[in-house]
Amino acid sequence: MLAFGETAHPLPRQIVKGEIYVCGFSRGNGTLHWTLGVGIGTKETIDNGKLKEIKYIVRKIHVTNREGGWTLKVEDEVLYHVIYLDAPEDQLVRVGYGACCVVAKLGRLVDFRVVDLINILKSTAPEEADPETASYNWVKDAIQSLNEAKVILCPNRRGFMGRLTKIAERQSRYTDWGCGFKNGDRYATIHPFP
Repeated sequence: MLAFGETAHPLPRQIVKGEIYVCGFSRGNGTLHWTLGVGIGTKETIDNGKLKEIKYIVRKIHVTNREGGWTLKVEDEVLYHVIYLDAPEDQLVRVGYGACCVVAKLGRLVDFRVVDLINILKSTAPEEADPETASYNWVKDAIQSLNEAKVILCPNRRGFMGRLTKIAERQSRYTDWGCGFKNGDRYATIHPFP
């Protein structure tokens, strides 16, 4: 069983190797694509002392219908986090993870590996689904499956996803416009249980 974390914000302070996240990505048309992700690595660089760029490598697990029928797909995604160091501390400018609108930690891999998660989730891909809501519904089902397998602790998946959706929807317009996260140094705490 993994130890549960509670940070949820459009821009978490960091993505940690071995931690499981829910990610909501803007499609650019007012809808979101939802995924699970496991932190697998970090590379940090500083350019000219004016900005700090951190590249988080996440093993992204999601459903797609691009190859005909709905299938579970696993691929590595690089999430970039850029912080402008010369900005005043109270106006810290953060540029987010490309099209990513929200990242919320579900927990940490302790007794499981990424391959174990994939095996648990293989049967969760929908046979038929509305393309606009399939990934959201799949993530809710995936959270339920991981909860039942005692990989995570999230008995209120609907409430948890509802709160994340509100954050992602608020952030998506800024993400689509290419803006950073306003008040990016503020963090909301969302627990996946009542």
